[in-house]
Amino acid sequence: MKKVIIYASYHHKNTKKIVDEISRKEGYEVIDLLKEKDIDLSCYDIIGFASGIYFGKMHKRIIGFIEKAEFKNNQRVFLMYTCGFRFYNYVKGLKKTLREKGIKDIPVFYSRGYDSYAIWGKLGGIAKNHPNEEDIKRAIKFVKEIK
Repeated sequence: MKKVIIYASYHHKNTKKIVDEISRKEGYEVIDLLKEKDIDLSCYDIIGFASGIYFGKMHKRIIGFIEKAEFKNNQRVFLMYTCGFRFYNYVKGLKKTLREKGIKDIPVFYSRGYDSYAIWGKLGGIAKNHPNEEDIKRAIKFVKEIK
């Protein structure tokens, strides 16, 4: 079974910390969408998309990639994101897009991540010690449950 997580993580690398550990412990291939552009999804059974939250959404390259991607009927797709404070359903639009492409069940994982953007930076940032070991353990448990 081939598994991949396609991610975008650049500010504090919160998402990268999580996907790197998933790769190391669960054998997922990881692809940095900020570096790679031509990605063929057809050979993967399980596909994850992971990103920090930027201006209330996953990274624009993740969104654009999903909008253009084609999926096979038997592929499993999940979403992961990190943000300083969750007060909104940041992936609602992406889940709708994936459903329109034939993906029915879309598990979502969220972890807090250090955030120093805008007002949070003036306050010294929030979620400074995240993702932490417990967050990473939860992420690994989450991907283990995807079959």
